[in-house]
Amino acid sequence: MLDTDLADALSPQIGRHYREALTHIEAVPAHALSQLRACAHLICDSLAKGISLPASAARDLGRKIEYLLQRGVINTSIENLLETLRINGNKGVHPEKFVLAPQQLGELAHESLSAAQRLLEICFRRHYPNQILAKVENSNLKLINIQGIIYQAAVERDPESCYIAGKWLLSKIKEHAPAIDANDYTETIDQMLSNQALREQAILWLNHGSSAQHMPSTYEYGQLLAQCFAGEEKISLGEGLIYKAAQKGHVEAQNQMGAYHLYGSKIFEKDLVEARKYFELAASDDNPMALAQLGYMYKHGWGGPKDEIAALECTKKSAEAGYPQGQYNFFVHLWDDGLSTEQNSTAFSWLQKAVKQNFPEALLTMANLIRSNMINGKNFSDAEKLYEQCLHYPETSSKARVELAKHYFYSSREFKHLLIAAALIQECYEREKGEGKLSQECLSISPSLITKIRNELAGFALDHKTFENAFLVLQYFDQNGRPCLNRMTKSREIYNNIMNISKKIRSKNHPIQNDPGILLQNFTNLPTVNFLNHFKNIKEHSLYTKVGRNEKCPCNSGKKYKHCCSG
Repeated sequence: MLDTDLADALSPQIGRHYREALTHIEAVPAHALSQLRACAHLICDSLAKGISLPASAARDLGRKIEYLLQRGVINTSIENLLETLRINGNKGVHPEKFVLAPQQLGELAHESLSAAQRLLEICFRRHYPNQILAKVENSNLKLINIQGIIYQAAVERDPESCYIAGKWLLSKIKEHAPAIDANDYTETIDQMLSNQALREQAILWLNHGSSAQHMPSTYEYGQLLAQCFAGEEKISLGEGLIYKAAQKGHVEAQNQMGAYHLYGSKIFEKDLVEARKYFELAASDDNPMALAQLGYMYKHGWGGPKDEIAALECTKKSAEAGYPQGQYNFFVHLWDDGLSTEQNSTAFSWLQKAVKQNFPEALLTMANLIRSNMINGKNFSDAEKLYEQCLHYPETSSKARVELAKHYFYSSREFKHLLIAAALIQECYEREKGEGKLSQECLSISPSLITKIRNELAGFALDHKTFENAFLVLQYFDQNGRPCLNRMTKSREIYNNIMNISKKIRSKNHPIQNDPGILLQNFTNLPTVNFLNHFKNIKEHSLYTKVGRNEKCPCNSGKKYKHCCSG
């Protein structure tokens, strides 16, 4: 018996979704995942025949599975298969939220297909216990390649094909970008033009689908317009289309409307009551992003009364669905309320799951816990790697810079780490535009940090590389150790000063090493007097007198010359 015939035998709807997934699994795995998730809904309904499902489980797949398990309709093995379709389906809708590479989507799609085939067999045996089910074989159904989808979109204007083709083009654009830190990604001219052409074609096809009242197309088309990909004048139109899709019951659109009302947008005012209403609608259909946000709103009483029990339930469901934000929120919830070692252990396990998905806040929290010696078997080198990952994410970039700088300043004795700390402080201060708590924290650290660098700089006068690095870093701070707000502008000033120094040296016809004051008088935030005395002492011994390798270094460090300034 073919798997497609088995699906058709259960119900025409299951057969339709299963065939749709099977034919698109290679070309558009994300679409196949969403179709297999729809199969899970229908299989649950089929297994629940004769049982009245509660209203709360009508659209919520997670609740539906949980209810069937509680009633003894399914066992844990069937639950695991259904959860595979549910969780992988959620990931297929928004792969970027789960930090998934394109090849990982394909692997998830085949995993879900295997689970779906097993569920079809189980369901068939439940309904037809007296029939012998022959070995189920994979159908020879012709897989639809992307060329076929594009043909149907371009020539036949089929709404579903327009939607799939549009989504496929958008996924190709995302493949060109790096996995993390889109802010640091600079497109080449050719790549930029290529992406623009792909995006314009995607907009065209999604517009065709939207015109045919295909709500998934309406939502995706609205998203592109709202994100200003068709010009600022189309932003309002895009948000209006998302509102339209939300009113028609599109779950992703309902979640987006919740975000619009939570933060405010071009045409929608900030309204926490409305935000909560839309998130509740999306959460009722088991949307993990809406569940995570709703849990936070319940916990803090945004848009309605506080509800700790509902907050915990929503957050847990989002976490169990594999959503990294939900996993992190669940960790925070358990960790803040942790009264026992067991609860803290459970909380930490959820943090680890979010870290595995490279969720920025989870990476930062894990790094902080390691630095606080709260994680056995981990040291600062482990935390350092996590902090460096956090530097690439806009949400954690500034925080990670401050934390790294604090560690290097307070815990390291190496001069190079002081320079790195200073650079990180200036970068954070500039990114925060000199405003907010992080900027104030930078200002509380930088004066003592810069003073320490200035006091130790003279000892590296003959270490040209270290001296040059320190010299440049110090230029981004004023006399009081306050960081500048624009490194680019300051760099231009440094360049102009260097050019002026060069002119003076040439006009007076003397080498700079015989008069370091020429250098220092143009860069007043260096410790001129102390440095000149130290430099003079070094110059007299090392430039005019040969220093033995085993003699004391003339920089007065107390070390032998071969271990100090010889190299």
